[in-house]
Amino acid sequence: MIRRLLKRVVIPFGVLVLLLVVLLLAAPRLLSGARVREMVVQQVVDATGAQVTLGEASVKILPRLAVRLEQGRIAGTGEALAARQGSDFNLVDYEAIVAAIEVRVALWPLLSRRIEVEGVEVALDRLVVTLPDDQLIAEEVVLTVRELHLGIPAPVPTAVRDAPVPPGLLIPDDIFCRAELTVARLTARQARYDDVRVSAELDGRRLVADPIGAGRAGGEITGTAEIDWERDPWGELVFSFATAGVPAGALLEPWAPDIGNKLETVLVGEGRGRCNLKDPQTVQATLDLAGRVGAGEGVLHAAEWLREVRPYLGDRQDLVEVHFKELVHTFRVRNGRYVVEDLFIDGVDTQWRGKGWLGLDGTIDLSLGTRLPSGFTPDLGRWSFMADALRDDEGRVNLDLRLTGRAQKPTVSVDLTQLKEAAGDNVGEVLKEGIGGLLDKWKGR
Repeated sequence: MIRRLLKRVVIPFGVLVLLLVVLLLAAPRLLSGARVREMVVQQVVDATGAQVTLGEASVKILPRLAVRLEQGRIAGTGEALAARQGSDFNLVDYEAIVAAIEVRVALWPLLSRRIEVEGVEVALDRLVVTLPDDQLIAEEVVLTVRELHLGIPAPVPTAVRDAPVPPGLLIPDDIFCRAELTVARLTARQARYDDVRVSAELDGRRLVADPIGAGRAGGEITGTAEIDWERDPWGELVFSFATAGVPAGALLEPWAPDIGNKLETVLVGEGRGRCNLKDPQTVQATLDLAGRVGAGEGVLHAAEWLREVRPYLGDRQDLVEVHFKELVHTFRVRNGRYVVEDLFIDGVDTQWRGKGWLGLDGTIDLSLGTRLPSGFTPDLGRWSFMADALRDDEGRVNLDLRLTGRAQKPTVSVDLTQLKEAAGDNVGEVLKEGIGGLLDKWKGR
């Protein structure tokens, strides 16, 4: 019985262990660090046209067989990318300061003197990417690629009459890998994000990133993203997001500064959207985003928006600083406009409702209805007595405003249509004509 056990289990296992030890001892001779270093440099240069310098290579046996390259620099331009790949990927230039690159290789193929890459880990001290209208700065970046499978790459398409080649045509059909990306600090549109985390899977021409997480000004932004280069060779992006505990200014200022620098509160929200990625103009034209945000207590610093309304506020000039107890906002971004579908602000002294739009080009057409404090009468000149026609059952005057022009300094007009309609039931023709003239004057302001 013991002899049978030795023959069938112990001896084969011992032979296997011995063979593994021999392979491990022979691996440094079979695997040339210099050869891998040359291969990595050549692959990067061939693919990007970048300038590449990498430090000396060393072979690691444990915990896995790998070649490790220490220190280096990779720098290139969009022009060089276009020359090699047929597309500049909308980059002006880029520079990566490399801390280390580790290329993990399969052990058994070394017996046939073949190098088969199982995974790659890239650690960067700093990455700077310059775009036509922005600069991305990432610090302490670690990208780990595992379960890498790739057949024979297809020939790279060449540009036709200097036209860029869509990125989707550059991705092999049979590529597959999983990856994790961490970034200690990321700066985009002059906004800083901390502890960025992404888990992703690339399967052919479809990239799924789920989950995505990042810290922003003490709060958290999470989400998912999918880029499909099969449906659109330039890339079709579908994404979702959620925010918790992020100050409104930190969340909105990089994208909508005219709102972000006026809203002082902490936002909670979520949304979903899609767009095509050919270029910034296409992104803006195809962006379709819907979501909802809310907040508790806060302040809307609306003095700049309401400067033309201030003469009507009399001794309540403080009302342009809208202190609120609750904010609820449903929005939609479509056709180049940020559409306000339902805005409700429950203020300490006032209540506001809004609808309309803000253009991504800085234009605005927004209607705001406000309920002024109970008992307060706006200064309407000699027509102030008619304000009673605008009071509701709680004795609060309801005033409708319209903001048009440029969002940074909009033209604000007072819509007193309700007052005119009320006058039609209570006063004679002469008074109606006077009020009509007053309305026409105010509407033009």
